[in-house]
Amino acid sequence: MKAVYHHHTAKGHCPVRKFFNQYTDTRGKKILTDIDAKIKHLVSLNGISKNLAKPLTGYSFLQLGIRKTKDILIRINFIRYRDLLVLLHAFEKPSNYDNAKVKKEVDKEYEIAEQHRLNFISNPQSYEEY
Repeated sequence: MKAVYHHHTAKGHCPVRKFFNQYTDTRGKKILTDIDAKIKHLVSLNGISKNLAKPLTGYSFLQLGIRKTKDILIRINFIRYRDLLVLLHAFEKPSNYDNAKVKKEVDKEYEIAEQHRLNFISNPQSYEEY
């Protein structure tokens, strides 16, 4: 198994790679190092780990979670497809929220990930090396 970035052909970029590009300072690079270690560990486990990857009810992808700060989490949505771990979408969300507006924003991110999944499934060659 190997990790790859889903390449959104209509948008002309890899959503997760684009998300990662914002982490350029020292703290950001440490976060990316942590993410990289978790992705590589997931690959070594063929994308299956109850501790790292959690399925989301109502969606056909899994989620890797990383804590950015005490109040902010990073979520990376991915699928296992044949021998690939396909990174579909990534976003930040509050670690705790009980407000309908924030829940709606998080649900919108999950819908974007689902659209990326469908896009990849319809064009499984649309990826770039991780």
